[in-house]
Amino acid sequence: PNPGANPSPGASPNSPVYGATPSPQPSLSGNATWRLVRAQFMNGGRCTTSQGCELQGTFTNSGGQGVGQATFNLTDQAGDTTYASCSVPLDSSQGNQVTVSCYANSPQLDQLFLSDPNASVYLNVQVQNPNGD
Repeated sequence: PNPGANPSPGASPNSPVYGATPSPQPSLSGNATWRLVRAQFMNGGRCTTSQGCELQGTFTNSGGQGVGQATFNLTDQAGDTTYASCSVPLDSSQGNQVTVSCYANSPQLDQLFLSDPNASVYLNVQVQNPNGD
């Protein structure tokens, strides 16, 4: 499969979420204000049923020291269904610009690609800052 990396609207609160394994909430702390610079699919957009899709994002911090969180969601084009997600901490001790990556995978994502090898998923990134911004 060669999923597209087109941004799509965020999933609404009532959207079905498949494979979004709840990751432990990071200890959001400090005054960091993280913003997404860019996000992309790695490996030429190729995903596997064993590892899912590798996703990468670059973020900048315009606030003070602190830890936030980035969540990468793989959705349908409308953003109504999240097939898989992964989350990573954004820590200002690593600098005011960080690049992080993770693998998003789930049985539902596998099933999508098994049922339609040409299916596309869309990347949506959400940032959680310690100050709620």
